[in-house]
Amino acid sequence: MSRIAAFGGAYANPYAVRAMLADAKRRGCERIFCLGDLGGFGAEVEALWPLLEEWGVQCIAGNYDVAIGRGDPDCGCGYADERDNHYAQIIYDYTRAHTSPLFAAWMRELPLELRETIDGADVHMVHGSPLEINDFLWESLDDEELRLRLADSEAEVLLCTHTGIPWQRRIDDRLVVNVGAVGRPANDGRRETWYAVIDLAEDAARAELVPVAYDWRAQASSMRAVGLPEPFVETIETGWWTTCLEVVPPRERARGRFHVYRETLQALIPEGEGLTDAPAAPTAADEERPVCELLGTAVFPARLWVYTNFHCNLACAYCVVASSPQASRRSLGLGRFKALVDEALVEGFREIYLTGGEPFLERDIVLMLDYASERLPTVVLTNAMLAASWRRWPAASGWWCRPRWTGRERRLTTPGVGQGPLRGRSMASRGRARLGCHCGWRRPRRRPTETRSSRCGRCWPSWESSVRTSPCGRWWAGGSQPGRAVPSNSARSWSHRR
Repeated sequence: MSRIAAFGGAYANPYAVRAMLADAKRRGCERIFCLGDLGGFGAEVEALWPLLEEWGVQCIAGNYDVAIGRGDPDCGCGYADERDNHYAQIIYDYTRAHTSPLFAAWMRELPLELRETIDGADVHMVHGSPLEINDFLWESLDDEELRLRLADSEAEVLLCTHTGIPWQRRIDDRLVVNVGAVGRPANDGRRETWYAVIDLAEDAARAELVPVAYDWRAQASSMRAVGLPEPFVETIETGWWTTCLEVVPPRERARGRFHVYRETLQALIPEGEGLTDAPAAPTAADEERPVCELLGTAVFPARLWVYTNFHCNLACAYCVVASSPQASRRSLGLGRFKALVDEALVEGFREIYLTGGEPFLERDIVLMLDYASERLPTVVLTNAMLAASWRRWPAASGWWCRPRWTGRERRLTTPGVGQGPLRGRSMASRGRARLGCHCGWRRPRRRPTETRSSRCGRCWPSWESSVRTSPCGRWWAGGSQPGRAVPSNSARSWSHRR
């Protein structure tokens, strides 16, 4: 078995590269490979060359090295957003101006990829992907998208970089490893950077993503000393990306602290509202930072969403959690809910939204709403068919009561208890909504004398001879008059709790 190390995105950070090389040797790596992008972001690109020569690092070119070697006007990073390109251009212009002609000529001779059999394992090393040098292989790409990018390679092990965020995954019988970047944090709130250690043998390859602790203060100091923009330095000091965010997919971007450019979010906020990307009033550093958080703004308030349960009295085809009367009775529970509300207070959330399933099928929903609303503004999303079946005694008494349904009535619940839901269904009927069951049964047009709510009856016996039924067993909601919707064979009782 052979052990190798691979890193990418050195980004003119000799402090991290030196620490990584020493760590790789301590771990017994026999060979070390660099997957490109020597310049960019940091201030000391020339300091990398002697390190690479001293430690015998084998290099391939990244888009940065190709651009610097040819003298291109931009880095060819693959950004589409003009703001991403704006910040990329700032650091590219600096790097190009501070790279010696000899080092640029050395970069120009680097191969674009490396394919080698190491201890029986077929290893393919690229900068972006087998398709393009500046293609982004994000972790959030699904397996099929990765297969399309790997089709031209067919290697057992693919090593890449370019995104700056490390990950690994097996696709069929191939191991894909994005080694991350050793010159810049991975937008994870850690100052450490990343590289990969790969153990190779015939029919057996595995990788470990390794964090690199280094003198980040020295790197930040060198960047400030040459006048690089403060947002670049902030990334080194905090581990959060502050530039070039638009290229990052939603899943990866959501893991970071900052999510959008400030000007984008400001355009979405109503007049008079401000950005609230910090607990206190924005400081001068906040205003200088080009990006901001979504959470805690007027567009995306700090809101905790809670799924109280996953079963429902309806079976809507578009429901993202597939709620229905037949869904598993999974409930969050009152104790867990209270703990989440308490945690939300500590974390600075400003609102709580409850959803499901149908929240009013949750046994303790009233106690949940009581607990949450006493602490934070609380909203519950409901289909409103059951909400009116919960009634509160005079506030001073502190007593609550609810209908408790037995037998099949308890399983599917009884819609139509109370005037609100009846009025809602009546409005739907007046609006000529052709309502029916999820199984496809449609109730015929209502005769002028027919005023009751109806349901289908394949799974439920007809409860009134005059009510039309369908082949299924779920409720059918049609127009009705108040007070006529409770089935005559329902078993209802009331329970009281303080």
